[in-house]
Amino acid sequence: MSKIKNDGFSLVELIIVVAIMAILLAVLAPQYLKYVEKSGNATDLENARAVVNALEMYTVDPDVHDTVPTHYETVTVFAKNDNANRDPRVDQYATRALAAVKLDSLKLRTQSKINWETWSVHYMSDGNGGILFGYSQTGETPAGMKSFAEQMEAVAPASFDVDDRTGNITMRPGK
Repeated sequence: MSKIKNDGFSLVELIIVVAIMAILLAVLAPQYLKYVEKSGNATDLENARAVVNALEMYTVDPDVHDTVPTHYETVTVFAKNDNANRDPRVDQYATRALAAVKLDSLKLRTQSKINWETWSVHYMSDGNGGILFGYSQTGETPAGMKSFAEQMEAVAPASFDVDDRTGNITMRPGK
């Protein structure tokens, strides 16, 4: 009976396998990161839509005897790695509105890692029992990508713009 020589893989074979894996990683990693970022952006937009819907429903609920602030208020959500701002900034009216639809504001965190650092939904009374919205973000949006406000416009059009540096609002025409 002859003995089969089994010395394992040669060094050349191992180097070829490692090189193939490195090439696959170099090709697939950027695409994977794009999908992760898109997912984070979609989560942020869905959370912002939920905040807008909660505020709208709370405002028109006939059983609620609460008035929308006449000056703008803001719901601001921070990045999950922002240790200085662990909890979102939510005023009392928005806190009650979110609680009415069982949305825990403390669980809201920005998921995007590239497009924006924080996102904000601004709101105020329209003077007729309704509510007006505006949107903003911090952090620069990369070239070729839409900002948080631009993406929110497609779902819930804004009625005013807020300058985050000065706090000034500008009403949009026809609103």
